[in-house]
Amino acid sequence: MVYDLRCKKCDQVVTVDHPMSEPHPNTHAGCGGSLVRVFFSPRIIYRGDGFYTTDACLTDKPKPEDVE
Repeated sequence: MVYDLRCKKCDQVVTVDHPMSEPHPNTHAGCGGSLVRVFFSPRIIYRGDGFYTTDACLTDKPKPEDVE
């Protein structure tokens, strides 16, 4: 897995690739500061012609003025 860790001392973000079974490194190799894990929001990528037109959009839905 790839993890992003931020150094508390120099505020640099370090990307580390290591197995989930191993503990995260806790010291920054550059300055010796302590590292904390950084969490980002997930990236969403929409592919294809569009999710809106193919999922739940009803094109034959009656308009309010057409309903008696």
